[in-house]
Amino acid sequence: MAKLRLSKKAIAIIIVVAVIVVAVGCFGATYGILHRKLKTPDAKVVSVIAEPSYTIEIGWKKVSGAKTYTVEYKYELYPDVVHTASGLADTSLTIKMIKGNLQFRIKSVGDYASNTSDFSEWQNYKVEPLTLDAFRGFNFKLVEGEGYQIDMDTFYPITYVYKGNTYAVNYYEIDALNADELRGEDELQPQAVSLTQLTNGLSFKLPSGSGVWNFYVRPVLYVEVNGVKDYTQAEGLYELYDENISYTVVQLIV
Repeated sequence: MAKLRLSKKAIAIIIVVAVIVVAVGCFGATYGILHRKLKTPDAKVVSVIAEPSYTIEIGWKKVSGAKTYTVEYKYELYPDVVHTASGLADTSLTIKMIKGNLQFRIKSVGDYASNTSDFSEWQNYKVEPLTLDAFRGFNFKLVEGEGYQIDMDTFYPITYVYKGNTYAVNYYEIDALNADELRGEDELQPQAVSLTQLTNGLSFKLPSGSGVWNFYVRPVLYVEVNGVKDYTQAEGLYELYDENISYTVVQLIV
């Protein structure tokens, strides 16, 4: 059988082709590794700290190949606002503590858009609201020509602590009903009054001999500005405390 003899030129061509094939294969393998879709992290709430910082920490395990992470989160209290924290090099994120349902999701980010993971499913975490102390009640005084007023020497405002400072709840709802008039708490039509109004003398002109009156009183998480409830002025109060507050009933016999 005749032996196949290759010229030096043919051998050179074969070598070049082989090198190209190997290079293409290596490039393809490298490209596949670099552009492989990353694993989606599994994030969870790892700590909740109230006083003094009022923060929530979300944590997750490191994903191989991830350069950074992106977390989106939103609060039940502000359902239309989605917060985004991107470029996170660590495996945790500390955010503000706000009552209600917290939702969050996360993705791994690589060197390329093609290997960035999908976002995880939205995770839910229930942040229980804080509770204000119970209202203690008060006495009345009769002011000639004005009617009955709350004796502010016996009125003790509800206070709360936020980041090391103590604040007084500034607004209260009050409704006065004759004991013969029965209503549920959800049927009351209270007036929102400030501590300043109470201190200056809020008068209740009740008919003499009209019997027992029930005054329904409770602190609220808002201030009233021109008849509109403003929840933004009392720092930390609305975002942290339970707004389902029961009324305290104070009786007055006229």
